[in-house]
Amino acid sequence: MEPVKFYIMNCGNMITPEGNVLAALNTPMLKLVIPVPAYLLVHPEQGLVLIDTGFNYDHIPDEMKADIAWSPLLKITEQIRKLGYAPADVKHVILSHLHFDHAGQMEDFPNALFHMRKSEWEDALPPSRSDYLEEDYKEAQFFQFEYIPESMEYDVFGDGTVMSIPTPGHSKGHSSFIISLRNSGRFLLTMDAAHMPQYMEDTSFFADSKDVEGCKKSIEKLKELKKECDHIIYGHDPETFSRLKKIPEYYN
Repeated sequence: MEPVKFYIMNCGNMITPEGNVLAALNTPMLKLVIPVPAYLLVHPEQGLVLIDTGFNYDHIPDEMKADIAWSPLLKITEQIRKLGYAPADVKHVILSHLHFDHAGQMEDFPNALFHMRKSEWEDALPPSRSDYLEEDYKEAQFFQFEYIPESMEYDVFGDGTVMSIPTPGHSKGHSSFIISLRNSGRFLLTMDAAHMPQYMEDTSFFADSKDVEGCKKSIEKLKELKKECDHIIYGHDPETFSRLKKIPEYYN
């Protein structure tokens, strides 16, 4: 069987506004610019597997757009086409959670099977804070879903390729992931349980969370999982992201 290919995409960049928890890392001269990644697996049996769907620029309120750097060329469907595939080739979409910078382009994959933890809807419907944009999943909530069991590590395809790890706190149904590849080893994707390496050491970043204790417990879990993995990709860390292979290069 051919090895799985693992592509890393950037869906755009965001400037951290004042009041955002990440603004603590701003300096008087420079605001932090963070990437918004999504991930694509080319699986020999499951087809194309998308992890998260970035943001949808058309759904973002005008007052937020000044802090967004984006081009239509960064749409996930366009990046998939550049690899020689069609968006319809995406058979599975796995979501870490439903915040606007992770679930924005769900509507572009209506024929895929979506995987996420059902408890995430409890935070998202109706929107409970500005991180959720109802427009992102207004139609997509009626797509086909296969819910990941709550509160347990789950092998999504039963072959060890994608492990979904429950890391609640940032949101109720938040998941991180371990991607296991034949040649490149194991990648821990913290997603928004740890935006950056600093989150692994400084719990003050979770002060604005509805579930501070959940965030802290998830960080402890990630610290243990990190020991078992060859690579770690933080949710929005520009330094880590700059060192990674990006589409059209891949890991396998």
